Amino acid sequence: MRARPISNASCYTYLSQLSQKFTAYKLKYVAQFKSSYSIRLYEILVQWASVGLREVEVDWLREIFQVQDKYKTIKDFKKYIIDPSVADINDHSNLWVKYGQRKSGRIITHFQFQFGLKDKPKMLDHKRLTEEEINRQARPGETKAAVVARLTGSSVANDAKPGETFDQELQRKRDLAEVKRKLR
Repeated sequence: MRARPISNASCYTYLSQLSQKFTAYKLKYVAQFKSSYSIRLYEILVQWASVGLREVEVDWLREIFQVQDKYKTIKDFKKYIIDPSVADINDHSNLWVKYGQRKSGRIITHFQFQFGLKDKPKMLDHKRLTEEEINRQARPGETKAAVVARLTGSSVANDAKPGETFDQELQRKRDLAEVKRKLR
């Protein structure tokens, strides 16, 4: 029996359907994870990112992590799988996560994960930046004012002159505004 050749149209349809079944995320968010369990939990949470809540059965989670025969007690499962994974996600990814548990009688049957995107990193105060920190954070060809503006979230850097500090840039802009005001 000979195999039928696959047409380009059916191949494309198959690939587009296949791509819809996978979760996409940036590698930089999982690169520092210490455990493969952390990566898998992150994937599970990212699938439900728009909701921010996910409740899963303990048995299903054991199956997903492929630890049905390990960590028989829930205490060990939490200690070696859930807690380190949650800590990894909170420390190294773009998500924050916390979890609770649901019981049926005295037995924990479900984990309830609450999660969301972390806030943008807080911008630094330009007066607390040291010269050493500015030099360390500088990109090739970037002026000091541009570095400070990028780190503090200021937009002043667009007109910075080479070697000019943030304060010098601000003062030059103030002087220019004063001259414009006088010319009116």
